Amino acid sequence: MTLTHSSFRLEIDEISSEIHKLTQNLYIEKNVTTKPDVPALRIQLLNLFLHDAAVPKQLRKAYCVTAGLIQMGLDLHESITVQKEIQDKAIRNRQLSILAGDYFSSKYYALLSQYNLIDGVKKLANGIKKINIAKMRLYTNIQNEEMLYSDEILEVVKEKESSLYTQFLDETSSESRRNQWHHLITDMITLFTLLDELQQKQNYLYRNQFSFHLVNHYANYNEKLEVQNLVYSELKSKMKKLYLKYDIQGKIEDIMQHLYNSLKERVVQLDNPAIIGELQLMLDHYESTFQLQMKVAKEI
Repeated sequence: MTLTHSSFRLEIDEISSEIHKLTQNLYIEKNVTTKPDVPALRIQLLNLFLHDAAVPKQLRKAYCVTAGLIQMGLDLHESITVQKEIQDKAIRNRQLSILAGDYFSSKYYALLSQYNLIDGVKKLANGIKKINIAKMRLYTNIQNEEMLYSDEILEVVKEKESSLYTQFLDETSSESRRNQWHHLITDMITLFTLLDELQQKQNYLYRNQFSFHLVNHYANYNEKLEVQNLVYSELKSKMKKLYLKYDIQGKIEDIMQHLYNSLKERVVQLDNPAIIGELQLMLDHYESTFQLQMKVAKEI
């Protein structure tokens, strides 16, 4: 079957609808304040690769739905702060958010079992393991137990954000194609992750953000020591000063520009015009969103 924009969109709509249905739970909707969105970009990338690897439609759907469920579980866990909560409602929301994240993630076992896709369970479990290893490397770097260079931090972030999806690359027997798609998936996901981060206020305060890790990387010993001893209200002001002092936004924008340029070159090297068109649409969306973000930032 020749992929067209309309047929691809129908597939993604079907996958997203299935994820919505599987994550609907009245108790969660009532008690959890931050239910994550369906990870549309990641699903689109995985579905494109699987189509390029000639994976049958039903199998593509099974892999995309299960990966989407796990991603929502991971995103929900990432949204949980480490701040001390004293109000019962906030404590209960945190507890239920952890359980809801586990609930979303656990559904992938049942779904893949229905299709007897034991190999798929192994792939996704390995992806989760790699994500957790990446998270621990970032954590130990914050604690100065592992000193990473800025480009190493970026590579660990890439691993954290895309390992769930690169596990499926063995669906193609071509090593060059696997390498090609590995770069496309990791760079595209990282590009949009950084774009989302720039759109968030005070992104330098959250340990799951690249901005926070760059501030921690460039800050000197005395600055890090000072930050550790500040209460939260003072921490915001200090971290903002460090963010501006070391031009963290400028550094992130440079990284994004490099990723964008690299992706533009890699996309046209594919041999499927329809898939090239879909990937270029993603890059066009990124470019327009980024330009709008820069315009808004200048007006503030």
